[in-house]
Amino acid sequence: MLDLHVHDAHFIRLVFGMPQEVTTTGRLRDGLPEFWHTQFRFADPNLIVEATSGTIDQSAFDAIKGAGYTDEQLVEISLAIATTTFTNIFNRINDTDVDFPAVK
Repeated sequence: MLDLHVHDAHFIRLVFGMPQEVTTTGRLRDGLPEFWHTQFRFADPNLIVEATSGTIDQSAFDAIKGAGYTDEQLVEISLAIATTTFTNIFNRINDTDVDFPAVK
């Protein structure tokens, strides 16, 4: 996971340039990285970029499966979350117009 976060930081530097300040907080469980959150601050005070990574520990998966969810359903849930996240980011980047009527 830490390796993936390093790749995020490299990509952010390539896209936005060298930050003036980088702050990272994280959490370890049994000596292994469980969660990292990094904030990159740049010369432009309106530009703040964040990278977050984390894992779901085995006990959480066991609890979900204990509630009756299958591995296939866990994959489908993960894909739904990933698709929603991608769509939201894509729409924010492109300032997508909402083209359906407002809910009344």
